[in-house]
Amino acid sequence: MVEVVDIVGEVLDEHGITGTVRATYRAFARQLLTLWRKGRAQVRAVACDPITAKGDLARFAIAGLRARVYKHYKDNCVTVTASVKSEEQLVRAYCIIYGLKREVLESIRQRLAMEEQIVVIL
Repeated sequence: MVEVVDIVGEVLDEHGITGTVRATYRAFARQLLTLWRKGRAQVRAVACDPITAKGDLARFAIAGLRARVYKHYKDNCVTVTASVKSEEQLVRAYCIIYGLKREVLESIRQRLAMEEQIVVIL
């Protein structure tokens, strides 16, 4: 019999993380799995005004990532995106860009690394 365990949920409960920010931590876990599988992952931020777009671009620079900006002609928004190739870059990017707690991200990374087989259920 296969046991289904919500690893990310358990880590978030241990650290007392509640609310909608849990979805961002789960997105980090999915990106981490993509990084392990493909050797790279994309970190994105969408902004619909120039001031926010400049702030996002500055946060990517602070995280030490080269970012690209793509304009959406339909709704005048921009997507700031960067490619990460290491776990440290991914953790640093999520800490700086999304304001997540580093110790929680490291706990998620460690717990996922200990598992032999991971199945993502959406």
